[in-house]
Amino acid sequence: MFITGDYTFDVLFTLDFKKGFLCSERFLIGNTEIAHLEDYRSEGTYKISFNLPSEDAKKDFDRNGVSIWQFCNGAKDELKSLLQTLHFFLPGGETVWDIDEKMEAANLDFLKVAMGIEMDVRPIQDIDIDESLVQSGDAFLLVRMDGTGPLIMYGTGGHLSHTTMALHFDDGLYIVESQGAEFWPTPGINRTPFNKWLEQVRKASYNVVWLPLKKEIAASFNESAARNFFAQTKGLPYGYHNFIFGWIDTPYRNMPPLMAQNMLPTVGMILENIAPGAAYVTFGAGLNKRMGTTGKSLSEIAALAADQDMSILDVMAMPDQEDWVYYDGSSYVCSAYVTAQYKRAGLFGDLEINATEFHPRDVYSLDFFDKDFVRPQACIDADPDLPYCQIAGKYRIEIPEKDYSTVSIYGNMNEHCETVWPDYIRGPSGC
Repeated sequence: MFITGDYTFDVLFTLDFKKGFLCSERFLIGNTEIAHLEDYRSEGTYKISFNLPSEDAKKDFDRNGVSIWQFCNGAKDELKSLLQTLHFFLPGGETVWDIDEKMEAANLDFLKVAMGIEMDVRPIQDIDIDESLVQSGDAFLLVRMDGTGPLIMYGTGGHLSHTTMALHFDDGLYIVESQGAEFWPTPGINRTPFNKWLEQVRKASYNVVWLPLKKEIAASFNESAARNFFAQTKGLPYGYHNFIFGWIDTPYRNMPPLMAQNMLPTVGMILENIAPGAAYVTFGAGLNKRMGTTGKSLSEIAALAADQDMSILDVMAMPDQEDWVYYDGSSYVCSAYVTAQYKRAGLFGDLEINATEFHPRDVYSLDFFDKDFVRPQACIDADPDLPYCQIAGKYRIEIPEKDYSTVSIYGNMNEHCETVWPDYIRGPSGC
């Protein structure tokens, strides 16, 4: 790369050793202002000249430069990749509930290749449990082979993608959760009678595990405080504003290869141009909160960050604050909402905890759950070796022993903890 003026620069590529007629080299050059795609099919030296469109763009460029990503695929491989991606996300059935064999196989193959997770088929798939055995605060975690769930697993290093909690009310046992209503009748934070909820998750082909609290933890769970918190938050929208930021604790060491962290600003900028409303919901609102601004674009946020000697990735890594109130209210993604319930119920004591920094793996890693749980016989018959009960699903959920109920609580936990693919080891020391 060569800087040619105050607002201009060139990028040079030298390509040789072409291996086949259909082989091509594809490059994406980007930052918060630029997203330029070039496809080269011949050997040689190529130059691309850029003009920075504004002073904000110059500030971002001077502080952070641009990133270049290389994609090497022939036409045949690109078509194959596209078809695999479509199978990953698009069901072949008649309704949104349906997962056909191709979609299921694509998701299972992705988990095996990307994370080394192989999921066994369960001979017994639905387990009925006596709801009187379920304690307020017990967690029910889920994953569905629908593209989104496995991507959340891949991004966080988890074995599940959706988090819910049981809570007893005067009229019975309910599941409280924050969800986007893809399969439920009502979006946002809501409650569903336990048995009705079981019907819904089974109809939607979810794999569901029941993680009971330790007896001493359950005994300290303040049920009335949890009910009050539900009453205060019922109907709030799903937490799209902190969905992605709960994964990002450090500027560079939280995302796996297919989700290159330094690509996020460019992806966000492209989304701003295509769907500005969606971009503000998922990226913009959270970034503005971090900079104390409202309504600023990604490039404007990047320029403000550069003035403070920060990159946009530094801004993304700032801890999410649970007390932030957005234009549509407080924001809780599913795992953040369960953590916030635990906080109100007194399980964190007087520790400072930002619930919005917790993703599903962070929840089931909490040292709250009973690893010596005496399971009902039906659970043992279905999954002899699990320490918890899987109550629904075709595929067995095996949370690694190193992750399940192993992390002792501490103040401001999960705010600065990197998790690096492929082992997803929590770090640095103290996390």
